[in-house]
Amino acid sequence: MQLNLHIIQEYFKELHSEVISKHHDTAISEIRLYSDHMTMKTDTGYIGASDLFFHDGQSDIICMCKTGYIHFYSADLLYIFNRILEAFSYYARWMDTCKEAIDSGCTLTNLLEITENVLSYPMIIVDASQFMIGFSPKALNYSDSAEWKQLLHTKSIASQTLRQFNLLYRDSFKKRHCFHLPADFFPSPSCCQHIFVQDERMATLIVVEDEKPLSMGKQKLMELFTPCLSNWLQINMAADNSFHGTSFFAKTL
Repeated sequence: MQLNLHIIQEYFKELHSEVISKHHDTAISEIRLYSDHMTMKTDTGYIGASDLFFHDGQSDIICMCKTGYIHFYSADLLYIFNRILEAFSYYARWMDTCKEAIDSGCTLTNLLEITENVLSYPMIIVDASQFMIGFSPKALNYSDSAEWKQLLHTKSIASQTLRQFNLLYRDSFKKRHCFHLPADFFPSPSCCQHIFVQDERMATLIVVEDEKPLSMGKQKLMELFTPCLSNWLQINMAADNSFHGTSFFAKTL
């Protein structure tokens, strides 16, 4: 299981902390208690008092990797260390649960139901023709707006609205990372992540930002979830050629 500084910080949302890093995607595979004679590995996070790293006389705990660090405003080393180990276990169980569900023939809605416990936001998945193919439980009760009710009932938005959307946001279809969309076509802003299969955009995960914008940690969790969705699509594409048809249809919009 590989996390990064922002995902680890997300797990500590009840404790004030700050990420100091220019590289958001550095993968951390394991955690070690730090001592000053250690040679730091790129894929390892090191935990210790600030004074060990910066010789500043401070006892606040730091989680350091070669590209940045988290500054925890706490001096409780044992608590921070154990909670980080707990974070690795928690997200590994989430990924294992998703994999087991896919292997047992689950639907995309089943995957979103599992993941809603992690992201805590309403979610939907649309295919390449922007037809809804999965939704989380929170999405059902999200909004009373006519547009949202139509989406849930017909699985798509009005064709004229869809044409306007594709014209305005056509440049977003090639993005490989999370990106935000304003509330132009949905009741609230959203954070989106495309799912590619063999370099072709086959679907999009849409997280509805119903309360506040997604944190960087939750965006990185979306990206961590994307390979599960890609795996599901590849398995189901083998049994359902309609995915290729909808993808072709999307190119004509």
